[in-house]
Amino acid sequence: MAKTTTTEESGKLSFLEKKYGKGVVIQVSKSIDYTKEVEYISTGSLMLDRAIANGGKCFGIPLNGAVTQLVAEYSCGKSTLAYSIIKEANKKGERVLLVDVEGSATIDYLQCVGVDIDMVDVIDTDILLSAMAIKGRNYLAIEEYAGFIADALVSDDYGLIILDSLPAMLPAAEARLEDDKTANVSGNAVGGVARPWGKAYRLWTGALHHTRSGLLIINQFRSTLDMYGPSKAPTGGKSLQFLMSLSISLSRQLDRDKERNVGGMFIKASVEKSKVSPPFGKATYYLTLDQGIDKDYDVYTLAVAQGLIKKGGAWFELPEVEQKIQGEDKVLTFLADNPEYTEKLISQLKLD
Repeated sequence: MAKTTTTEESGKLSFLEKKYGKGVVIQVSKSIDYTKEVEYISTGSLMLDRAIANGGKCFGIPLNGAVTQLVAEYSCGKSTLAYSIIKEANKKGERVLLVDVEGSATIDYLQCVGVDIDMVDVIDTDILLSAMAIKGRNYLAIEEYAGFIADALVSDDYGLIILDSLPAMLPAAEARLEDDKTANVSGNAVGGVARPWGKAYRLWTGALHHTRSGLLIINQFRSTLDMYGPSKAPTGGKSLQFLMSLSISLSRQLDRDKERNVGGMFIKASVEKSKVSPPFGKATYYLTLDQGIDKDYDVYTLAVAQGLIKKGGAWFELPEVEQKIQGEDKVLTFLADNPEYTEKLISQLKLD
Protein backbone atom coordinates (compact mmCIF):
# COMPACT_ATOMS: atom_id res chain seq x y z
CA MET A 1 0.00 0.00 0.00
CA ALA A 2 1.37 3.43 -0.93
CA LYS A 3 2.36 5.67 1.96
CA THR A 4 -0.06 8.53 2.63
CA THR A 5 1.66 11.92 2.73
CA THR A 6 0.36 15.28 3.85
CA THR A 7 0.41 18.34 1.63
CA GLU A 8 3.24 19.79 3.76
CA GLU A 9 5.35 16.65 3.31
CA SER A 10 4.79 16.50 -0.42
CA GLY A 11 5.94 20.07 -0.94
CA LYS A 12 3.34 20.53 -3.67
CA LEU A 13 2.05 23.75 -2.14
CA SER A 14 5.39 25.56 -2.20
CA PHE A 15 4.47 27.57 -5.29
CA LEU A 16 1.03 28.54 -4.00
CA GLU A 17 2.37 29.47 -0.56
CA LYS A 18 5.14 31.58 -2.04
CA LYS A 19 2.66 33.47 -4.20
CA TYR A 20 -0.36 33.76 -1.85
CA GLY A 21 1.06 33.22 1.65
CA LYS A 22 1.56 30.32 4.04
CA GLY A 23 -1.63 28.48 4.94
CA VAL A 24 -3.46 29.48 1.74
CA VAL A 25 -4.60 25.85 1.41
CA ILE A 26 -5.58 23.77 4.45
CA GLN A 27 -6.15 20.02 4.68
CA VAL A 28 -9.82 19.16 5.24
CA SER A 29 -8.93 17.09 8.32
CA LYS A 30 -7.33 20.16 9.94
CA SER A 31 -10.04 22.67 9.05
CA ILE A 32 -12.52 23.44 11.83
CA ASP A 33 -15.16 24.57 9.31
CA TYR A 34 -15.17 21.16 7.57
CA THR A 35 -14.98 18.90 10.64
CA LYS A 36 -17.59 20.47 12.94
CA GLU A 37 -21.08 18.97 13.08
CA VAL A 38 -24.04 20.83 11.59
CA GLU A 39 -26.10 22.81 14.11
CA TYR A 40 -29.85 22.66 13.54
CA ILE A 41 -33.24 23.65 14.93
CA SER A 42 -36.11 21.17 15.06
CA THR A 43 -39.16 21.88 12.90
CA GLY A 44 -41.45 20.86 15.76
CA SER A 45 -42.54 17.75 13.84
CA LEU A 46 -40.80 14.45 14.64
CA MET A 47 -41.88 13.08 11.27
CA LEU A 48 -40.44 16.02 9.33
CA ASP A 49 -37.20 16.09 11.37
CA ARG A 50 -36.78 12.40 10.61
CA ALA A 51 -37.36 12.98 6.87
CA ILE A 52 -34.79 15.80 6.82
CA ALA A 53 -32.16 13.62 8.54
CA ASN A 54 -33.02 10.59 6.36
CA GLY A 55 -30.23 8.54 7.94
CA GLY A 56 -27.97 11.56 8.52
CA LYS A 57 -27.34 13.70 11.60
CA CYS A 58 -29.24 16.92 10.82
CA PHE A 59 -32.68 16.54 12.44
CA GLY A 60 -34.12 19.93 11.48
CA ILE A 61 -33.36 23.29 9.88
CA PRO A 62 -29.57 23.79 9.54
CA LEU A 63 -27.76 26.91 10.84
CA ASN A 64 -24.19 28.19 10.28
CA GLY A 65 -24.85 29.96 6.98
CA ALA A 66 -27.22 27.33 5.54
CA VAL A 67 -30.22 28.48 3.50
CA THR A 68 -33.51 26.56 3.71
CA GLN A 69 -36.51 26.95 1.40
CA LEU A 70 -40.12 26.07 2.23
CA VAL A 71 -42.10 26.05 -1.01
CA ALA A 72 -45.75 25.19 -1.65
CA GLU A 73 -49.03 26.27 -3.17
CA TYR A 74 -51.30 28.59 -1.19
CA SER A 75 -52.81 27.47 2.12
CA CYS A 76 -50.38 24.62 2.82
CA GLY A 77 -49.15 25.83 6.21
CA LYS A 78 -45.83 27.41 5.16
CA SER A 79 -45.97 30.30 7.63
CA THR A 80 -47.38 28.06 10.38
CA LEU A 81 -44.45 25.66 9.94
CA ALA A 82 -42.07 28.65 10.07
CA TYR A 83 -43.67 29.82 13.34
CA SER A 84 -43.29 26.29 14.73
CA ILE A 85 -39.58 26.46 13.87
CA ILE A 86 -39.39 29.84 15.67
CA LYS A 87 -40.90 28.17 18.76
CA GLU A 88 -38.26 25.44 18.67
CA ALA A 89 -35.50 28.04 18.20
CA ASN A 90 -36.77 29.92 21.26
CA LYS A 91 -36.53 26.69 23.28
CA LYS A 92 -32.82 26.55 22.43
CA GLY A 93 -32.39 30.17 23.49
CA GLU A 94 -31.99 31.42 19.92
CA ARG A 95 -33.30 34.85 18.96
CA VAL A 96 -35.14 34.99 15.63
CA LEU A 97 -35.61 37.79 13.10
CA LEU A 98 -38.85 37.62 11.09
CA VAL A 99 -38.68 39.65 7.87
CA ASP A 100 -42.43 39.99 7.37
CA VAL A 101 -42.67 41.33 3.80
CA GLU A 102 -46.26 40.14 3.49
CA GLY A 103 -47.29 41.88 6.72
CA SER A 104 -49.28 38.78 7.67
CA ALA A 105 -47.80 37.97 11.10
CA THR A 106 -49.92 38.71 14.16
CA ILE A 107 -49.03 38.47 17.85
CA ASP A 108 -52.18 36.41 18.51
CA TYR A 109 -51.27 33.69 16.02
CA LEU A 110 -47.59 33.62 17.02
CA GLN A 111 -48.61 33.08 20.64
CA CYS A 112 -51.23 30.53 19.57
CA VAL A 113 -48.51 28.42 17.95
CA GLY A 114 -46.37 28.77 21.10
CA VAL A 115 -43.79 31.38 20.05
CA ASP A 116 -42.02 33.37 22.79
CA ILE A 117 -42.71 36.83 21.36
CA ASP A 118 -40.01 38.37 23.57
CA MET A 119 -37.44 36.30 21.65
CA VAL A 120 -38.58 37.41 18.20
CA ASP A 121 -37.77 40.63 16.35
CA VAL A 122 -39.87 41.63 13.35
CA ILE A 123 -39.14 43.92 10.44
CA ASP A 124 -41.54 44.93 7.68
CA THR A 125 -41.73 47.56 4.97
CA ASP A 126 -43.25 50.30 7.16
CA ILE A 127 -40.70 49.76 9.94
CA LEU A 128 -37.76 49.91 7.51
CA LEU A 129 -39.08 52.97 5.67
CA SER A 130 -39.51 54.78 8.98
CA ALA A 131 -36.08 53.76 10.32
CA MET A 132 -34.35 54.76 7.06
CA ALA A 133 -36.32 58.06 6.96
CA ILE A 134 -37.59 57.30 3.44
CA LYS A 135 -40.62 59.37 2.56
CA GLY A 136 -42.86 59.57 -0.49
CA ARG A 137 -43.18 55.84 -1.20
CA ASN A 138 -44.71 52.81 0.46
CA TYR A 139 -42.49 49.98 -0.79
CA LEU A 140 -38.94 48.61 -0.59
CA ALA A 141 -37.31 46.84 -3.51
CA ILE A 142 -35.79 43.35 -3.43
CA GLU A 143 -32.33 44.91 -3.67
CA GLU A 144 -32.92 46.99 -0.52
CA TYR A 145 -34.26 44.03 1.47
CA ALA A 146 -31.35 41.86 0.24
CA GLY A 147 -28.83 44.37 1.57
CA PHE A 148 -30.57 44.47 4.96
CA ILE A 149 -30.65 40.65 5.21
CA ALA A 150 -26.94 40.44 4.31
CA ASP A 151 -26.13 42.88 7.15
CA ALA A 152 -28.36 40.93 9.57
CA LEU A 153 -26.53 37.71 8.68
CA VAL A 154 -23.10 39.27 9.28
CA SER A 155 -24.24 40.78 12.60
CA ASP A 156 -24.69 37.28 14.14
CA ASP A 157 -27.41 38.73 16.38
CA TYR A 158 -29.85 35.98 15.39
CA GLY A 159 -29.80 32.21 15.36
CA LEU A 160 -32.34 32.20 12.53
CA ILE A 161 -33.61 34.75 10.00
CA ILE A 162 -36.94 34.04 8.29
CA LEU A 163 -38.04 35.74 5.06
CA ASP A 164 -41.83 35.63 4.59
CA SER A 165 -42.09 35.64 1.68
CA LEU A 166 -39.97 35.85 -1.46
CA PRO A 167 -42.82 36.37 -3.99
CA ALA A 168 -44.14 39.38 -2.01
CA MET A 169 -40.96 41.35 -2.71
CA LEU A 170 -40.87 44.02 -5.40
CA PRO A 171 -38.05 44.26 -7.99
CA ALA A 172 -36.54 47.73 -8.37
CA ALA A 173 -37.49 47.80 -12.07
CA GLU A 174 -41.13 47.14 -11.17
CA ALA A 175 -40.93 49.72 -8.40
CA ARG A 176 -39.89 52.35 -10.92
CA LEU A 177 -42.97 51.45 -12.97
CA GLU A 178 -45.11 52.08 -9.90
CA ASP A 179 -43.54 55.52 -9.57
CA ASP A 180 -44.48 56.25 -13.17
CA LYS A 181 -48.20 57.04 -13.03
CA THR A 182 -48.56 56.27 -16.75
CA ALA A 183 -46.97 52.80 -16.47
CA ASN A 184 -48.86 49.54 -16.13
CA VAL A 185 -48.08 45.88 -15.58
CA SER A 186 -47.56 45.31 -19.29
CA GLY A 187 -44.21 47.09 -18.92
CA ASN A 188 -42.75 44.27 -16.76
CA ALA A 189 -39.95 42.24 -18.32
CA VAL A 190 -39.62 38.45 -18.33
CA GLY A 191 -37.38 37.36 -15.43
CA GLY A 192 -38.01 40.59 -13.55
CA VAL A 193 -37.96 38.77 -10.19
CA ALA A 194 -35.30 36.18 -11.07
CA ARG A 195 -32.60 38.69 -12.06
CA PRO A 196 -32.51 40.69 -8.80
CA TRP A 197 -32.64 37.47 -6.82
CA GLY A 198 -29.61 36.23 -8.74
CA LYS A 199 -27.82 39.39 -7.56
CA ALA A 200 -29.07 38.87 -4.00
CA TYR A 201 -27.67 35.32 -4.09
CA ARG A 202 -24.22 36.63 -5.00
CA LEU A 203 -24.49 39.35 -2.34
CA TRP A 204 -25.37 36.82 0.37
CA THR A 205 -22.63 34.31 -0.53
CA GLY A 206 -19.93 36.14 1.42
CA ALA A 207 -22.23 36.86 4.37
CA LEU A 208 -23.31 33.22 4.63
CA HIS A 209 -19.68 32.10 4.93
CA HIS A 210 -19.16 34.32 7.99
CA THR A 211 -22.31 33.80 10.04
CA ARG A 212 -23.64 31.32 12.59
CA SER A 213 -27.22 32.23 11.58
CA GLY A 214 -29.49 30.14 9.40
CA LEU A 215 -31.68 31.70 6.69
CA LEU A 216 -35.18 30.32 6.03
CA ILE A 217 -36.97 31.52 2.88
CA ILE A 218 -40.70 30.96 2.32
CA ASN A 219 -41.49 30.61 -1.37
CA GLN A 220 -44.50 29.82 -3.55
CA PHE A 221 -45.07 27.85 -6.71
CA ARG A 222 -46.06 29.72 -9.86
CA SER A 223 -47.48 28.34 -13.10
CA THR A 224 -45.03 28.38 -15.99
CA LEU A 225 -45.75 28.93 -19.69
CA ASP A 226 -45.13 25.34 -20.76
CA MET A 227 -46.17 24.46 -24.29
CA TYR A 228 -46.69 20.80 -23.31
CA GLY A 229 -49.19 21.47 -20.52
CA PRO A 230 -49.46 23.03 -17.07
CA SER A 231 -46.26 23.18 -15.05
CA LYS A 232 -45.08 24.96 -11.93
CA ALA A 233 -41.82 26.32 -10.55
CA PRO A 234 -40.71 28.25 -7.46
CA THR A 235 -40.48 32.04 -7.73
CA GLY A 236 -37.00 33.55 -8.04
CA GLY A 237 -35.44 31.68 -10.93
CA LYS A 238 -33.03 28.77 -10.99
CA SER A 239 -30.08 30.64 -9.49
CA LEU A 240 -31.81 30.83 -6.11
CA GLN A 241 -32.30 27.04 -6.08
CA PHE A 242 -28.53 26.56 -6.27
CA LEU A 243 -28.15 28.67 -3.11
CA MET A 244 -30.33 26.35 -1.01
CA SER A 245 -28.74 23.93 1.42
CA LEU A 246 -32.18 22.42 2.07
CA SER A 247 -35.37 22.67 0.04
CA ILE A 248 -38.68 21.27 1.33
CA SER A 249 -41.82 21.07 -0.80
CA LEU A 250 -45.18 21.01 1.02
CA SER A 251 -48.58 19.89 -0.24
CA ARG A 252 -51.95 19.66 1.46
CA GLN A 253 -53.46 16.19 1.69
CA LEU A 254 -57.02 15.03 2.25
CA ASP A 255 -57.79 14.24 5.87
CA ARG A 256 -58.60 10.66 6.86
CA ASP A 257 -62.06 11.59 8.14
CA LYS A 258 -64.31 14.56 8.68
CA GLU A 259 -63.92 14.53 12.45
CA ARG A 260 -60.19 15.35 12.45
CA ASN A 261 -60.54 17.70 9.50
CA VAL A 262 -62.16 20.38 11.68
CA GLY A 263 -59.56 23.13 11.99
CA GLY A 264 -56.70 21.02 10.64
CA MET A 265 -55.13 19.22 7.70
CA PHE A 266 -52.49 16.67 6.80
CA ILE A 267 -49.37 18.09 5.14
CA LYS A 268 -47.06 15.99 2.99
CA ALA A 269 -43.43 17.19 3.00
CA SER A 270 -40.79 16.15 0.46
CA VAL A 271 -37.11 17.01 0.82
CA GLU A 272 -36.26 18.00 -2.76
CA LYS A 273 -32.65 18.98 -2.07
CA SER A 274 -30.27 18.62 0.88
CA LYS A 275 -26.59 19.38 1.38
CA VAL A 276 -26.71 18.49 5.08
CA SER A 277 -28.18 14.95 4.95
CA PRO A 278 -29.17 12.38 2.32
CA PRO A 279 -32.00 14.02 0.30
CA PHE A 280 -35.43 12.86 -0.88
CA GLY A 281 -36.90 12.01 2.53
CA LYS A 282 -40.69 12.21 2.83
CA ALA A 283 -43.04 12.78 5.77
CA THR A 284 -46.68 13.45 6.57
CA TYR A 285 -47.64 15.47 9.64
CA TYR A 286 -50.86 16.90 11.00
CA LEU A 287 -51.38 20.65 11.25
CA THR A 288 -54.07 22.27 13.38
CA LEU A 289 -54.91 25.87 12.64
CA ASP A 290 -55.25 26.80 16.30
CA GLN A 291 -52.05 25.22 17.68
CA GLY A 292 -49.74 24.53 14.75
CA ILE A 293 -48.08 21.14 14.32
CA ASP A 294 -49.76 18.31 16.22
CA LYS A 295 -46.70 16.66 17.77
CA ASP A 296 -48.87 14.08 19.54
CA TYR A 297 -49.95 12.71 16.15
CA ASP A 298 -46.27 12.29 15.20
CA VAL A 299 -45.60 10.42 18.45
CA TYR A 300 -48.64 8.19 17.91
CA THR A 301 -47.69 7.40 14.28
CA LEU A 302 -44.07 6.52 15.08
CA ALA A 303 -44.97 4.57 18.24
CA VAL A 304 -47.45 2.39 16.31
CA ALA A 305 -44.96 1.87 13.44
CA GLN A 306 -42.19 0.87 15.87
CA GLY A 307 -44.42 -1.37 18.00
CA LEU A 308 -44.35 0.69 21.18
CA ILE A 309 -48.11 1.14 20.89
CA LYS A 310 -49.73 -2.15 19.97
CA LYS A 311 -52.81 -1.98 17.77
CA GLY A 312 -55.47 -4.65 17.58
CA GLY A 313 -58.49 -3.66 15.51
CA ALA A 314 -59.89 -0.49 17.07
CA TRP A 315 -58.08 -1.09 20.40
CA PHE A 316 -54.69 0.26 21.40
CA GLU A 317 -52.35 -0.98 24.11
CA LEU A 318 -49.95 1.69 25.41
CA PRO A 319 -46.80 0.83 27.41
CA GLU A 320 -47.26 1.13 31.20
CA VAL A 321 -50.99 1.85 30.76
CA GLU A 322 -53.18 -0.86 32.30
CA GLN A 323 -56.38 -0.39 30.31
CA LYS A 324 -56.59 -0.58 26.54
CA ILE A 325 -57.88 2.51 24.74
CA GLN A 326 -60.50 2.31 22.00
CA GLY A 327 -60.09 4.55 18.97
CA GLU A 328 -57.26 6.64 17.57
CA ASP A 329 -58.78 9.94 18.69
CA LYS A 330 -58.92 8.78 22.32
CA VAL A 331 -55.25 7.74 22.12
CA LEU A 332 -54.36 11.21 20.84
CA THR A 333 -56.43 12.81 23.61
CA PHE A 334 -54.60 10.66 26.21
CA LEU A 335 -51.19 11.77 24.84
CA ALA A 336 -52.27 15.43 24.86
CA ASP A 337 -53.58 15.19 28.44
CA ASN A 338 -50.44 13.46 29.72
CA PRO A 339 -47.41 15.44 28.45
CA GLU A 340 -44.95 13.78 30.84
CA TYR A 341 -45.96 10.33 29.61
CA THR A 342 -45.71 11.54 26.00
CA GLU A 343 -42.17 12.88 26.55
CA LYS A 344 -41.18 9.53 28.07
CA LEU A 345 -42.61 7.79 25.00
CA ILE A 346 -40.65 10.12 22.71
CA SER A 347 -37.41 9.15 24.49
CA GLN A 348 -38.07 5.51 23.54
CA LEU A 349 -38.64 6.26 19.84
CA LYS A 350 -35.96 5.61 17.22
CA LEU A 351 -35.67 8.72 15.07
CA ASP A 352 -32.63 7.75 12.99
